[in-house]
Amino acid sequence: MLNQKRMSLMMSVMCMGWILVSTWIGSVAAGQSASQTASVSELLQRYTHVLDATQSFTDTYEEVVDFSYRTGGAMKGKQYKRGRNRADGRARIYCQQYIWGDLNQQNMDLPESTPRYNLRIVEAYNKRYVHARAINNPDVKGTAYFQPANEDPALLNMQTYSGCYGYLGCDKRLDVVLREAKQISMRSTAEMVNEIACHVIDADTQYGRYTVWLDPAHGYNAAKISRTATGGYKEIESLMPQGDHASGFVVITRFEQVGGVWLPAEAEQEMVYTSGQLFRRDRSHYKRANIVLNPDHDKLGSFDNPLEHPANDPELKNGTRVRITLPNSVRVKATWQDGKIADESGNVIDVTQLWTTTKI
Repeated sequence: MLNQKRMSLMMSVMCMGWILVSTWIGSVAAGQSASQTASVSELLQRYTHVLDATQSFTDTYEEVVDFSYRTGGAMKGKQYKRGRNRADGRARIYCQQYIWGDLNQQNMDLPESTPRYNLRIVEAYNKRYVHARAINNPDVKGTAYFQPANEDPALLNMQTYSGCYGYLGCDKRLDVVLREAKQISMRSTAEMVNEIACHVIDADTQYGRYTVWLDPAHGYNAAKISRTATGGYKEIESLMPQGDHASGFVVITRFEQVGGVWLPAEAEQEMVYTSGQLFRRDRSHYKRANIVLNPDHDKLGSFDNPLEHPANDPELKNGTRVRITLPNSVRVKATWQDGKIADESGNVIDVTQLWTTTKI
C-alpha cells in the first residue's frame, strides 16, 4: 500500500512537471513571456560563450551576391564566389576567394573558368601576405605582396557574409558592441525566427541601433540581426558623415552542430549604404561547409607564408611578381619561379633570413 502511494505521488509530480514545461514552451512559442527566462546580461554571456567557442576554425564556402550601386553611373549585377576561411580567434586569419560573374561595368559575365582570385593571410600582427590575379588569363600577371601587417583588422567583418561570424557593420564582435551599448533592453515577449521562439535584444551602440534575436535552441547564436545607422555613428571603423544612412540584416537559415557546438552554416545578409547621390546594396546568400572547430593550426600550417610553404597558395605560379616590403620600409622586387624567389638580378632570396636580419 505504501509503495502504491509513493508511485501515485511520483506520477503526479511527473505529470505536473510536464504540464509546467509544456505551458512554458507554449507561452514562449506564442510570444507571451520571455523576460522570466533570463536577463540581458545572462543572454549576452551565453551569446559570448557560443561566439568564443566558434572563433577558431577552418571552413570552405560558396556565396552568391546580388549587388547594385550608383556612383558616376549605375549598375546591377550578380557575383559568384567560392573559397576558404581560417581563423585562430586571435590575430591570425586566412581568406581565400575566387570570384566570377559581374565584377564591374568593364567585366560582366566572367565565366567560372576564368575567375578573379584574392588571397590574404595575416600570420600575426607583424606579417601579411596578399595575392591577386586573374586565373587562366595570360594577359594579366598576378602579384603577391609580403609586408608588415600593421595590425590588420579582423577581415571577416568586411565581408558580405560577415553576419555568419559575429559581425554586422562593426569592427568589433557584436557581443562586445552590445556590452558597450549606450542603451540596451530585452523585449518582454519572445519572437519567432525560423519557427523558434527567440529572445529579442534592442541596443543603441556606437555602430547604430541593433535588434538581435538570440536562438535558445541553437546555443544562443543570433538567428537574426538588424541594424540601422546614420551620421555620427560608425560604419565598420569609420565615423559616418552627417546625412549618410546605413542599414543591414542577417538571417541564419540553417545551423549546423560541430563537435557539440551549434554554429551558423547558411545565411541571407543584406547591407545598404547611402551617401548623397552615392548608393551601394549587397544581398548575399552564403553557405559554409567542411567546418572544423579548434583545429591545430600550427600543425596544419593554416597561416604559413606561401613564399616558404607554396601549398598555402594554390595560385602561386611561375612568373608571379613578388613584392616584399621589409620592416624598415625597404622594398624588394622579385619573381616566383620553380618554387624559389629570385630578385631582379637573378639571386635567390631567403625571405625569412631577409626579414629577420633587416634593421629597422
